[in-house]
Amino acid sequence: MLAAFETLAERPKHGKLFAVLGPMAELGSLAVESHQRVGRRAAEVFDAVAVLDSELGSVLADAAGAHLVPDREAAVMWVKNNARRGDSVLVKGSHSSGLDEVVKELTR
Repeated sequence: MLAAFETLAERPKHGKLFAVLGPMAELGSLAVESHQRVGRRAAEVFDAVAVLDSELGSVLADAAGAHLVPDREAAVMWVKNNARRGDSVLVKGSHSSGLDEVVKELTR
C-alpha cells in the first residue's frame, strides 16, 4: 500500500488526490502498527481519505484523519460527492474487502 502511495506522491499533481482504503489482511502481529503507519502516510499524501469500517479500518482511519464509511456503497457515494473532474482516486485494500466493486461502480 505504501508503494502505491509513493507512486502517486511522486507524480505531478493535477487536481486533488483522494483515497478509498480498506484494511490490509494477513499481517499477524504487525497488523495494528502497519495500519497506523499506513494511515499516517495517507494523511501526508492525500487531500482526503475514506476507509471502510472494520476493526483495523478504524485504526487506519484514526491514523489518517479519514472519513470512516460503513460499506462499499457509502465509499462510492463519498467519492462521487467529493471528487471532481481532474482529481485522482486511489482505491486500495486487501482483496477480501471487496473494493474491486467500488472501482467497477466508479468506472461505469
